[in-house]
Amino acid sequence: MAELTSFIDAFLTRVWVGNDVSDLDREYQANAALTGLEDMPLDGIDDFLRFHRMVQAQFRLLSYRTLASVENGDWVSTFGEFIAADRQTGQRGTARVHMILQVSRGQIVGGHVLLDYLGFFEQVGRLPARTLDRCLLDSSGQWHTRRH
Repeated sequence: MAELTSFIDAFLTRVWVGNDVSDLDREYQANAALTGLEDMPLDGIDDFLRFHRMVQAQFRLLSYRTLASVENGDWVSTFGEFIAADRQTGQRGTARVHMILQVSRGQIVGGHVLLDYLGFFEQVGRLPARTLDRCLLDSSGQWHTRRH
């Protein structure tokens, strides 16, 4: 495994699965900006910690693994999955995640994260099954099609 991918794997496992943010300022730049996790960017450590607390209050993250990654200079693009359980129901689900992160001098300085929230929330019972499919159907239950 390449250097940046190893760094990100260790960071995600420690911070999300291990729920350990004690050294966050060592690996996450104070003014780092992450987009894609919420409607607005997470700007800096305080926003990251707020988001982290919100997720940890609702879910117990059981594991993370990288399925594929590509590194280019100080950028790393990874595709991986978290396995987590809803803290209220115990229902488990797998959340697929795509991340493009910039790492400079051993710190995450920014990036973009895409998480399959719909699929994960369906698996843990927070949304009905096939929610995306239902959104893609019109009111008659047919797929939307364009006629030229």
